[in-house]
Amino acid sequence: MEKSTFFVDDARLNGWCKEFSDTAQAALCVRYALAFNAMDAGWLKDTLASTVTYGSQSVLETLQGKGAVWDYLSGKIHSLRSNPKRRPRCELGVSEIGKPCVLMYQPQGAYDRTWLNIPLASVDIKMDNDGLASEIFMITAVPSPASAKRSGIYPGVKEDVHERAKRFIRPGDDYAGLRFSFFLLDGKMSLDRRMMEESEKVLAAFPGSIRSTLNTSQRTSTPDELDQVGFVGFPSVAVFWRDEIIFQHEGLIIADSLISEITKMTALHVVTAAQANRGQR
Repeated sequence: MEKSTFFVDDARLNGWCKEFSDTAQAALCVRYALAFNAMDAGWLKDTLASTVTYGSQSVLETLQGKGAVWDYLSGKIHSLRSNPKRRPRCELGVSEIGKPCVLMYQPQGAYDRTWLNIPLASVDIKMDNDGLASEIFMITAVPSPASAKRSGIYPGVKEDVHERAKRFIRPGDDYAGLRFSFFLLDGKMSLDRRMMEESEKVLAAFPGSIRSTLNTSQRTSTPDELDQVGFVGFPSVAVFWRDEIIFQHEGLIIADSLISEITKMTALHVVTAAQANRGQR
């Protein structure tokens, strides 16, 4: 791939690439984002060096060689294509050190309404002298993917990018099925204590809801909900409807704000069985 090549007739994408001294590296990021946004691995074809590697902070093993990396990425895209509820969105970004990167977002379930707030990962792509990807590395923790500068550009996505949360029925007058999961650093620091005080007000506002807490200082090697939400700052909160995420917030949030966020979700509503049956016809 020639360093001067711009492969799509898109002024916005080309303009973004030209913001960097190495436009070819930026173009590789555009291709990577296009592959996942369009669910088409073909965008990655002819971009991988023969000795390319693929690694992630969340996985110990590093894939070596064009064949292994291509099989993994194309297989991942094929798998995501068959699961619309978990399809990601990729946004072009700028890392802390001013390099082009790809920010990845993915809904944690059909009801997740905040999945576009914070990227789950930042993808860094290094390039060899031939303009091919020599290393693809997914950053999930340090530095925080949220530290990258967002562009608002989602290559290959024609419609406005927004949450695609599914509406659901709260069948009774109470909030049974709603769970507030609070993630604390050690349960002792002032912010943790404040969060738990606020949680009491939240539970009172949603009768029938329940609360769970996870003290990160007491975690074991066993996978838990923190692996699912990916918070790196504490205290934080995730809200679940029947074990599917509908809201996430990293950092302390006061009760009034959290109550407002959950209350205004139009998905939380009550209908009678007769109304539900009419809506399905």
